[in-house]
Amino acid sequence: MMKRLYDKILEEVRDEDGLVVLGHGLGASFAFTNLVDSVLKDSPEGSIVLGLQISPALAAELSRHVIESGKSSSAPRLITSEYSIPERREVYASGGFLAATARILVHDFLRSVIPVNKVVGIIVNDAHRVQETTAEAFVLRLYRKNNKEGFIKAFTEEPEVLRKGFHNCEKIMRSLYVRRLFLWPRFHEIVQDVLDTRPADVVELTQPMTTSMMAIQQSILDVTAFCLGELKRANRNVDLTEIKIEEALYRSFHDIIKNQLEAVWHTTGAKVRQPLEDLKFLRKLLSNLHKLDCIQFHELVESLRQGDGFQSTWLMTREADIVFTLARIRVYRSALRSSNLMEEYFPVGEKENGKENRLQDGDSVVVSPVLELNPKWNLLQDVLEEIESDGKRIENPNPRAIIFVRDEITAIQISQFLCKGGEQMLVDDFERFLKHRSNRLYRNAIQKSMTHTKEDIGDSSGGLQTTLTQFSRPGEENKRKAYVIVRSQSQEMEKNDEGTVTVAGSSGAATRTEDTFPISASSETAQTKVEIVLSIVSNIPGNVKRLLDDLQPSFVVIYDPVVHCVRQVEMYKADHPGQQLRVYFVTYEESVEQKRYLYSVQREQEAFEALIREKETMIIHANQEGRLEDEQLDETLVGSELGIGRSLGVDRDSRLLKSAKNIPGKKIVVDMRELRSSLCGILHGAGMDLVPLTLPIGDYILSPSICVERKSIPDLVSSFSSGRLFNQVEKMTRYYKTPCLLLEFDQSRPFCLATSAELDKQVSISSVVAKTVILTQQFPQLRLLWCRTPFEAANLLQELKIGEEEPDEELAATLGLQEEDPEADGGINHRQLHFLRTLPGISNRNIRKVLESVSTIKELVELPLEELEKILGNSDAKVLYEFLSADASAMDVHVD
Repeated sequence: MMKRLYDKILEEVRDEDGLVVLGHGLGASFAFTNLVDSVLKDSPEGSIVLGLQISPALAAELSRHVIESGKSSSAPRLITSEYSIPERREVYASGGFLAATARILVHDFLRSVIPVNKVVGIIVNDAHRVQETTAEAFVLRLYRKNNKEGFIKAFTEEPEVLRKGFHNCEKIMRSLYVRRLFLWPRFHEIVQDVLDTRPADVVELTQPMTTSMMAIQQSILDVTAFCLGELKRANRNVDLTEIKIEEALYRSFHDIIKNQLEAVWHTTGAKVRQPLEDLKFLRKLLSNLHKLDCIQFHELVESLRQGDGFQSTWLMTREADIVFTLARIRVYRSALRSSNLMEEYFPVGEKENGKENRLQDGDSVVVSPVLELNPKWNLLQDVLEEIESDGKRIENPNPRAIIFVRDEITAIQISQFLCKGGEQMLVDDFERFLKHRSNRLYRNAIQKSMTHTKEDIGDSSGGLQTTLTQFSRPGEENKRKAYVIVRSQSQEMEKNDEGTVTVAGSSGAATRTEDTFPISASSETAQTKVEIVLSIVSNIPGNVKRLLDDLQPSFVVIYDPVVHCVRQVEMYKADHPGQQLRVYFVTYEESVEQKRYLYSVQREQEAFEALIREKETMIIHANQEGRLEDEQLDETLVGSELGIGRSLGVDRDSRLLKSAKNIPGKKIVVDMRELRSSLCGILHGAGMDLVPLTLPIGDYILSPSICVERKSIPDLVSSFSSGRLFNQVEKMTRYYKTPCLLLEFDQSRPFCLATSAELDKQVSISSVVAKTVILTQQFPQLRLLWCRTPFEAANLLQELKIGEEEPDEELAATLGLQEEDPEADGGINHRQLHFLRTLPGISNRNIRKVLESVSTIKELVELPLEELEKILGNSDAKVLYEFLSADASAMDVHVD
């Protein structure tokens, strides 16, 4: 049945280039492998189809899929950096479906390693990630410039990303060089016909949350609304009129706000950024409320008291107090015993109605474990018992069930629950929790019936009395069911003698060893064993469906609702219409978990509806596919000097990019490691000829005398810390007349090395500003270039090329590789020369005289003050002499 869907997609995109957008989980990767197989069958032997943005895990998944389908010729072959250039030539010569990174393909296109005439087309996976400045767009530009006939077809399962921003879908399609937009949502007529003909037996189960969990959830939602209000009050540029609180619960909300503040983001202060960080943590808190057990959630909440976020405004609200208090009460209750009077005790940092406990002499604290069970565990237990009873009814002694969870934490948690039971599992975790508390009160609390008084433990803590051995209910071990947890990659039972439980991960099985996983069963339950496979839902397309195809279970439990997981279960049932399959869909009632899932489905549908409307009015460039001649193609790639862009939908920065037509020399030698940066693609789009080589010195060689080292600000900081930048600049100044350091800033950050607030303080020698000043002092011939965007950097490099000779490729690739010869370059040892520059009193004004007066540094150090004065003058000689004569033990040494 799914083959029918992919054949329909193939019919639509076979003869026209386009962007194919499918609903989440509908298998975009399987659709384009079907296309690749069809193309290679109709193409001459040795033809090449290139794949972009195909990860090793996806390549392995697709290879397995096509081999099982009998289409081994369309299996992707992954080209990595381990392949040498001759080896890559051999691979290209053999043809087939080849997947490689954008950096490798850029190099091979520029150096003519790939036979472009044999490349019949390019498949782009995750097309929503391709932007005008990405390396993938650079690859497509190089391909289209050298091959006007080949196809470009792009696939994605992220319709929400395409509708973000202003004409984002048009921008992406321009970068992909495609004209058509093909939409395949879940509500498409053909998709509905394929998936809904023989649907699975779906049982939707909703589990009410406990009273404490409901109160915590509501308090976090109230705090989220409070942070949204703080964000609005802090900056009037933020438009929250159409933003629902549900959107604040998604990771994309942070990007939405940053897009609104893009123009002024570098000027925003803590009042704007702190609410955004608070909202990010609140999203994490809501997710973990449903995922973690009560002890783990309490530890997460308590970590706020020691973290940097403790100064957040929302922590001072009443709702935050409720979260802290209820998170603790779910784990244990504490009472203050004083003079035969028992009252509620709040630990340090907690209070209620303005009341705080103050321990007096003789007071003690009694702690009673509560250990609230995760309500979903009981629901899962009921589901497994129902599966077991159905197995008896249909005379299946070993019914197999797959439980799909979102992450590894949940998988391990469920495996412990099935083996130990919820109560025993929490008791063990509570003992660990008490042992690892930072104060002596909690470290000693696990001793049975132990009470501490104020005199025993000091003024900072109270006493504690607790008994854990009686917490487990009697007879619990006799009620444990027999569950066998198996690997997801095989059908054999995996509970082995070493007591290991295997959990299926995103790329295979991950084994967790547990010392105490007792599995006991009574004679009544031992006859029917439920084989359980715990599988973590990964982002690898088709991973869920492959597991279902391998194991062919009769029961599926979707423990964590994930849209693409549900879709792949539907696809599996469509491919196996005659097989009985019952799906249990488990969610918390009236929970954020449930709302997130429903809102995800709603967002996807709204995104497709918006794309359908946009498709009707979309502006398509006359040369959208770039099939015109080179002269016409250049006009569409770059804006003119009048500032006219490529038309509507192009980023404003690219409209400011100058053309290189008027520059006589267009060759730039580029270091291989720079091919992944956006600057290379922009330079090529401006008309420059790039020659990628492995350069020992610099990143960009513009001429025999101009060398440029590009640094982003984070890279600049790390290069200063490691000392790498000093060595790089030293080599540039030795071999090039005009060494340049290009500092490329982030558009979202201030256009400065230090903010005004930082400059108001005393500048430390370890600051970036001070290190930059020292660098320019030591290398006065070094030129600093500043740019906010890569487009500005491209314009700077083009201006530096004017009037310069073309660089020598062979010389640039070998310069600096020879060993340093002290007798070379006029007998000057450059390392000693740079060391002399670091000494106080020695500058460019007098360094030549020093070199003429002494032959070694040892000789300079041993000179008396009188001789130094003859060479340096009175003031400089005194500074140098005092420095060389100072007692090193008395120096104030500062170490970064």
